[in-house]
Formats: sequence, structure tokens, C-alpha cells
Amino acid sequence: MMYEQPANNHEFITEPERKLQIAGRCDVLVAGGGPAGFAAALSAARNGAKTVLLEKNQCLGGIWTAGLMPWFIDFQNKTGIMQELCEALKQVGGYTARPNTFTAPPEEVRYMLEKLALDSGVIIQYGTNVCNAITADRRIEYVISESKSGRQAWQARFFIDATGDGDLAAVSGCSFEFGNSEKQAQPASLNALIGGVDPEKCREFFVSDANGKSSFLAVLQQAGITPSYTHPSLFHFGCGIVGLMSHHAYGVVPFDDRSLSQAIISGRAELHEQISLLKNVPGWENAVLLGTAANLGIREGRRVRGKATVSVDKLNCGEYPEDTVCIPKFCIDIHAPDPEKCTSVLQDRPAVGKRGYGIPLGALLSFDLDNLLMAGRCISGDFTMHASYRVTGNAVPMGEAAGWTAAEAVKNNIELENVKNIPCFSKN
Repeated sequence: MMYEQPANNHEFITEPERKLQIAGRCDVLVAGGGPAGFAAALSAARNGAKTVLLEKNQCLGGIWTAGLMPWFIDFQNKTGIMQELCEALKQVGGYTARPNTFTAPPEEVRYMLEKLALDSGVIIQYGTNVCNAITADRRIEYVISESKSGRQAWQARFFIDATGDGDLAAVSGCSFEFGNSEKQAQPASLNALIGGVDPEKCREFFVSDANGKSSFLAVLQQAGITPSYTHPSLFHFGCGIVGLMSHHAYGVVPFDDRSLSQAIISGRAELHEQISLLKNVPGWENAVLLGTAANLGIREGRRVRGKATVSVDKLNCGEYPEDTVCIPKFCIDIHAPDPEKCTSVLQDRPAVGKRGYGIPLGALLSFDLDNLLMAGRCISGDFTMHASYRVTGNAVPMGEAAGWTAAEAVKNNIELENVKNIPCFSKN
């Protein structure tokens, strides 16, 4: 029988009611094990909370690992877990690639994240998606997950949404925004690893070189390639491992599997064609596409409404709210949602400034639910400011702050909004 898509999106069935196994009870449950979720779980566990981490992939790290882009941006002024992680990765090939960026081989990142989490007592369950929640009186009572174990229920005192796309908040009924004023989001990218290329011969094409992107674009054009991302980037992750970001998928809805599938399929085809043609360029004869990412690199998903919002109209560089937990200093990097606009960064972007700006804890606290925090790119912010704080060097301190706050609330038997003296995990 041929697959047939329903004629419209209004056809439904009723799923029979069934009992669900309670898979676990804990103090803090973190959904999503990317940079923010890893840090949130580690921070909560180290602060004495029994912590469970649910991750859809078979590894921690998100975009760093499953997304094949272990490129830490805006990391240098960060303290705590971000600093600790970089120091640990230096022992296995990690290095500062250029000012305010750090990188390491993807598998070393994957192993290090897992080791730090397990050594701190975090309970990790892989292959697990959050698919529903049971709420009452402004609180999540149970989170429902789907995995090889079937549908399971998880009970916790506090929950942290670190899914990137705000999946837990969405299934819990929280309000959110997506995209710009026209509901257009930044494009996604499928990344890749390349072998057979001598890093020394490619040095001028790496993003660590000031002219690396334009030089690499010229090489692609020489090979007859017009990449969908007009600022193609070549990364050296150390140990001769080269990463490629030369793909843009426009109009992707990150919480629609059909949209994601189409983007991954077209992206993989484009990357294979690029490498095939690059082999005709001197120095690239032995190039081989070692792998495309398991996950599409999503720049923008849901921005969940919080008790405070990081918004451009409130941007006052160099000043920080009293409850600041992270200080981003990265530029406002908006990859144009419209493919007809070739520039990756809007020309009229406001300046961030050398002192950056403060992300308040209030932007991590759900407006709709009293026991839910957000960490990473799904925090409460507007389209413009999201393009600055979304990078992973900020996701980690946001996660650390969320985990620390949840553990403090558990320890003192208080509500999240009553936790005081929250540390800032960045230097001014």
C-alpha cells in the first residue's frame, strides 16, 4: 500500500485511555541534554538535588555532538561549568580557535559531558522524548515521555526545559513566540565532518582566519558550487578533524517532523554534491564526507514566555539586572530568514558593546507555571536579542543558573521566585 498523506490536517483519532508506569521520582527533571541541559543537570546534582536528565539522542551535547558543531562561541568571560569544561577538554585536544571561540574533537566532547554528569550523580536516560505533561494549579505534576520503554511518567518537584525548541513548555500549555513579526525564523543548517583534507593546506579557509569564509566561498565557486549558505564555514576541531557548515534550510519549523525531514534530506544531498565537486579542486582530491549530523542545527525554536524578557527595546549595554545570571557579549547574529537576502547578519542590528548585557533569572522562570524553568535558546526573549544569547557559550551558564536555582528551591523548600543570591556565571 502506498503512503498517503491525509487530505487535510483536521483528521483525528481518539487514543484509548491507558495507565502509565511512573518511571521515576526526583527533585529536578531536565528535558534535553544539549549544552544548556547538561549544565542544568550537572549544576542541580552538584547542589544536592536528585536529578534526572531525559535526552532524545544517544549522547549529550546537542549541537556540539549530534549536530557535529563543537564550536563554543562567547565562552571566554564565562565562569563555573563552562570554564571547567574547557579546561578538561584542553587535555584531550581542545583549544581556543580564535578570540572567544573554543573547540575540541566531537567525540571527546561527547565523552567528557557524559563523564562529568555521571560522576556528579545525574541519572541519564537516552532515546527519550518529552511528549506530554499533566499540570494542575500552575504546576507540572508529571511529565510524559516516549521511548523504547514506551510511554512513561516522571514526577519531580521542579522541571527544566532545555530542549532548545521549548518542547516541554509547549506540551505543558505555556505561551511562547516563534520567529520574527512575520513568523519567519532563522534558517537551519545540516553540518558535516570531512576527512582527507590537510589542515595545513586549508588553514586560510578556516573561520579562525579573518578572511576564511570569503576564501572558502571562492574555493566552492571555483568547483562550480553555489552553497545555500552564502557564508560557508570550515572549522578545524583539532587532531585533523574538519567540520563543514555550508548549508541553509529556509522555512524550517523545528517542531514539525515533516519539515525537519525534508530539510535533512535536502541538506545531506547538497553536502554530498559539494564534496564530490570539491575533489576537482587542487588539495581536495582526497576529501571524503565522513558523516553528516544526526540532528539539524536549529538556530531558532520557541521562545517561552517568562517572568522577564530579554528584549531589544530594554537593551542598555553595560548594565545588568540585579538577578543577572549570564552576560552575553556575542554580536546579534541574525541569519536572514528570507533566502533572497544574502547577508547572514542584519545591517541595522543594535550594538551589544564590549560589556555585554545581563540575562536575568526572570527570563528563565516560566510565566505560566511555577515549577518550570527554561535554559538555553528557549528562554524568554525577542527575535533580535535571541540572535545574540542563543550561542552555546551562553547556554551553559544559563543552564547552570537554572539547575542551581532549582536545587536551592528544593533544599530550602521554597518556590523558585523566592530563591535569592543567585550567582552570575559570567565575568563583567
